[in-house]
Amino acid sequence: MMEQGDCNFATEQTIGIIGLGLIGGSYAKGLRRLGAAKILAVDVDEKALQAALADGVIDEGHRAGGEFLAQADMLIFCMAADAMMEFIRSNAAHFKAGAS
Repeated sequence: MMEQGDCNFATEQTIGIIGLGLIGGSYAKGLRRLGAAKILAVDVDEKALQAALADGVIDEGHRAGGEFLAQADMLIFCMAADAMMEFIRSNAAHFKAGAS
Protein backbone atom coordinates (compact mmCIF):
# COMPACT_ATOMS: atom_id res chain seq x y z
CA MET A 1 0.00 0.00 0.00
CA MET A 2 1.26 3.46 -0.85
CA GLU A 3 1.80 5.74 2.10
CA GLN A 4 2.07 9.50 2.27
CA GLY A 5 5.59 10.44 1.29
CA ASP A 6 6.00 7.52 -1.15
CA CYS A 7 5.05 9.93 -3.93
CA ASN A 8 4.38 13.63 -4.00
CA PHE A 9 1.82 13.95 -6.81
CA ALA A 10 -1.14 13.86 -4.45
CA THR A 11 0.13 16.60 -2.19
CA GLU A 12 0.92 18.93 -5.07
CA GLN A 13 -2.07 18.45 -7.33
CA THR A 14 -5.76 19.19 -7.44
CA ILE A 15 -7.58 16.02 -8.37
CA GLY A 16 -11.06 15.78 -9.85
CA ILE A 17 -13.11 12.63 -9.39
CA ILE A 18 -15.98 12.22 -11.79
CA GLY A 19 -18.45 9.79 -10.24
CA LEU A 20 -18.43 9.50 -6.45
CA GLY A 21 -19.90 6.02 -6.07
CA LEU A 22 -18.09 3.07 -4.52
CA ILE A 23 -14.99 3.34 -6.70
CA GLY A 24 -14.84 7.14 -6.86
CA GLY A 25 -15.48 7.42 -3.13
CA SER A 26 -12.67 4.95 -2.46
CA TYR A 27 -10.29 6.97 -4.63
CA ALA A 28 -11.27 10.14 -2.75
CA LYS A 29 -10.67 8.52 0.64
CA GLY A 30 -7.31 7.12 -0.43
CA LEU A 31 -6.17 10.40 -1.93
CA ARG A 32 -7.27 12.24 1.20
CA ARG A 33 -5.16 9.84 3.32
CA LEU A 34 -2.20 10.58 1.04
CA GLY A 35 -2.70 14.28 1.71
CA ALA A 36 -4.05 15.45 -1.65
CA ALA A 37 -3.93 19.23 -1.93
CA LYS A 38 -7.52 19.52 -3.16
CA ILE A 39 -10.14 17.01 -4.23
CA LEU A 40 -13.06 18.04 -6.44
CA ALA A 41 -15.93 15.67 -7.15
CA VAL A 42 -18.76 15.53 -9.65
CA ASP A 43 -21.79 13.34 -9.07
CA VAL A 44 -25.49 13.64 -9.80
CA ASP A 45 -26.29 12.39 -6.28
CA GLU A 46 -26.46 15.44 -4.02
CA LYS A 47 -26.60 13.26 -0.89
CA ALA A 48 -23.34 11.52 -1.83
CA LEU A 49 -21.65 14.88 -2.38
CA GLN A 50 -22.93 16.30 0.91
CA ALA A 51 -21.83 13.21 2.83
CA ALA A 52 -18.34 13.35 1.29
CA LEU A 53 -18.07 17.06 2.11
CA ALA A 54 -19.25 16.48 5.69
CA ASP A 55 -16.73 13.66 6.12
CA GLY A 56 -13.91 15.85 4.76
CA VAL A 57 -13.25 13.41 1.92
CA ILE A 58 -13.67 16.08 -0.79
CA ASP A 59 -13.17 19.84 -0.82
CA GLU A 60 -15.78 20.71 -3.45
CA GLY A 61 -18.79 18.85 -4.79
CA HIS A 62 -20.63 19.59 -8.02
CA ARG A 63 -23.67 17.97 -9.64
CA ALA A 64 -22.43 18.70 -13.17
CA GLY A 65 -19.24 19.66 -14.94
CA GLY A 66 -18.23 23.26 -15.51
CA GLU A 67 -15.47 25.84 -15.38
CA PHE A 68 -14.24 24.60 -11.98
CA LEU A 69 -12.74 21.58 -13.80
CA ALA A 70 -9.91 23.86 -14.98
CA GLN A 71 -8.49 23.59 -11.43
CA ALA A 72 -7.86 19.85 -11.79
CA ASP A 73 -4.37 18.64 -12.62
CA MET A 74 -5.72 15.10 -12.89
CA LEU A 75 -9.18 13.71 -13.57
CA ILE A 76 -10.26 10.25 -12.45
CA PHE A 77 -13.37 8.94 -14.20
CA CYS A 78 -15.45 6.45 -12.20
CA MET A 79 -18.51 6.06 -14.35
CA ALA A 80 -19.88 3.99 -17.22
CA ALA A 81 -17.97 4.40 -20.50
CA ASP A 82 -20.87 5.96 -22.41
CA ALA A 83 -21.51 8.50 -19.65
CA MET A 84 -17.78 9.23 -19.46
CA MET A 85 -17.58 9.94 -23.19
CA GLU A 86 -20.58 12.29 -22.97
CA PHE A 87 -19.04 14.07 -19.95
CA ILE A 88 -15.76 14.53 -21.83
CA ARG A 89 -17.52 15.86 -24.93
CA SER A 90 -19.56 18.29 -22.85
CA ASN A 91 -16.72 19.50 -20.64
CA ALA A 92 -13.46 19.20 -22.61
CA ALA A 93 -13.30 22.97 -23.05
CA HIS A 94 -13.02 23.30 -19.25
CA PHE A 95 -10.14 20.82 -18.79
CA LYS A 96 -6.78 22.28 -17.81
CA ALA A 97 -4.18 22.07 -20.60
CA GLY A 98 -1.90 19.15 -19.81
CA ALA A 99 -4.21 17.57 -17.25
CA SER A 100 -3.80 13.82 -17.00
